[in-house]
Amino acid sequence: MTIAGKQPPLIGAAAPPPDQRAGGRPPRFLDQPLLGVVSMAAFTLNEHGRINHWNHAAAELFGAGPLKAAGRSPASLLRLPQEHRGAFEPEVFGHVWCGSCMVPRADDGHAAEVGWWVYPIEPDGDRGPRDVRVLALAADLRRLREDGPGLAMDDVLVAAPDGAVRRAAGARLLRVEPVLVPVLDASAPDGSAGDGRTAGGAHGDAALVRGLGELLPTAGAAATEAIVSRLLALGRPAVSISFTLRLPVVPHVGDMPRALRIRPRAVAPHGSAVPPVLVSGSGESRVLPVPAGLPIGVGGEPFETMEIEVEDGSRLVLCTDGLLERRDRDIDQGLEELRVLLAGPDRPLEATCDALLDVLATTAPADDIAIVAVGLDGIPKDDVALWELEPEPSMVPRIRAQVAFKLAEWRLDAVGDTVQLLVSELVTNALLHGAGSIVLRLIRGDALLCEVYDDGQDMPHLRHADATAESGRGLQLVSHVAARWGTHRTDGGKVVWFEHRLPE
Repeated sequence: MTIAGKQPPLIGAAAPPPDQRAGGRPPRFLDQPLLGVVSMAAFTLNEHGRINHWNHAAAELFGAGPLKAAGRSPASLLRLPQEHRGAFEPEVFGHVWCGSCMVPRADDGHAAEVGWWVYPIEPDGDRGPRDVRVLALAADLRRLREDGPGLAMDDVLVAAPDGAVRRAAGARLLRVEPVLVPVLDASAPDGSAGDGRTAGGAHGDAALVRGLGELLPTAGAAATEAIVSRLLALGRPAVSISFTLRLPVVPHVGDMPRALRIRPRAVAPHGSAVPPVLVSGSGESRVLPVPAGLPIGVGGEPFETMEIEVEDGSRLVLCTDGLLERRDRDIDQGLEELRVLLAGPDRPLEATCDALLDVLATTAPADDIAIVAVGLDGIPKDDVALWELEPEPSMVPRIRAQVAFKLAEWRLDAVGDTVQLLVSELVTNALLHGAGSIVLRLIRGDALLCEVYDDGQDMPHLRHADATAESGRGLQLVSHVAARWGTHRTDGGKVVWFEHRLPE
């Protein structure tokens, strides 16, 4: 099973920014805060914008030691993109800059993909640092994608960033983005963000405060505390991770999982998994003859796959042997009873699961029970349009015209101009930045879905374009005009998609 989703920020994560999601609590496990552990470069700038602190991780990331960095501006040392240099100039930015860019290393010129958290530091009377006006934190995003962040609970490291083990488990990081999250005040009844000092110091973020303090120059306890308090007040550094994960599941009965038990279990030569039952739209049920193999999640052996043609309106039901096996009934008898119960008129999926539990399950099952019921409601062919495009510039106006014709056929002329514009942006991006063949698909459902496939491996991302730039605004346009948009990888490349609301 492959589940695609969005992982909450891990580096000291508390909650997404207010403009992304309201509320939220720090991720916890076993009632302990769950934090990410990464190697983080740190340097500070004085009031003239010159580097006066440069830690060891910065030397590793940027290929320049402290002696080479001291007294220079970041722009001259790191060849930063022009549009981001203002964040490193004291008193230019009054807010935190959080983003990413490619930075050539100072030693060999190789480009490093760097995530940034750049904080303006204001004087705070006698407490504040006198020679620190900007604090810059940075992390290697490519290394995070390949190895992943380690996880810790308070001061205890529970998972080292081991890319080989993570990949063997089926996890695949697709994208890592630097973000900011507010520090939550544990004393507030609603878990709202505090002023930084309160939430970071007195209410349990000691590990985070201590870790940030270790990144800073030894300017005295009061000055370090002032910098840390300023950072926490503005938002702590975090990363937002897009990933796919092959996730083994542990079934349970009731509202809360029972404690996991380690029990020896034999694997039958013909496979120990219960075969699924397919119910057609007309109500006929049959047990599918799935290939023999190890149960999902065991690993170590390849899986044979099979494809079965199903009609729209069918239902697929899977369960564990705990539902079927009893002292007075073997698993084959239970499977036949399951098939008979599922036959007949269509019912809501939740009602189907409840009925199976009422009839087949015992009050004290000998094994855990899990039921998965899937409705296979297809999309009518008349609501799908597909084009295979030649990767050449002349195909862009042609596909706009063909999309306009299809929208008129679907009586969606009211959104025709907007959808044509968005389609041309995605197709042009695939032509310029993708590879191989290009496929466009339109699907009319509750909304209009547009998908553009290509064979390229590089995932597109939003970026800021200067007023004089001739490109770089395509995805900005898509993100502002479309109801939703996104990307995901395929076996041979990637898909960029958007949704547009249907006219009322």
